Amino acid sequence: LAVCVDHYTLIVSCCSGKVLARLEGHNATVTSAAFRNDNPDSVITIGEDRRFIVYDLKAASILYGSCIVSSSPFISLATEEGGCRCAIGTSDGKVRVYNLAT
Repeated sequence: LAVCVDHYTLIVSCCSGKVLARLEGHNATVTSAAFRNDNPDSVITIGEDRRFIVYDLKAASILYGSCIVSSSPFISLATEEGGCRCAIGTSDGKVRVYNLAT
């Protein structure tokens, strides 16, 4: 389970409720998080800082941190079923699609 809290995201075990990881890197409130469908050990987060970050949960590190890619904050995130793309919606009504293949 990914829980967005202020400027960070907690990865929490659904079975025990134990916090497994604390993901940091955003400079503003994290608005959404999603596990990658093509790599369950990876999480994508978006925030009001207009950036998205891809984390490696096994290494507890950032795989990719975007630059500021929009003039409006990110407010919604969806991942492609069985694929490596994600769609990010912004408060100005635009949707951007990113290929996360490495």
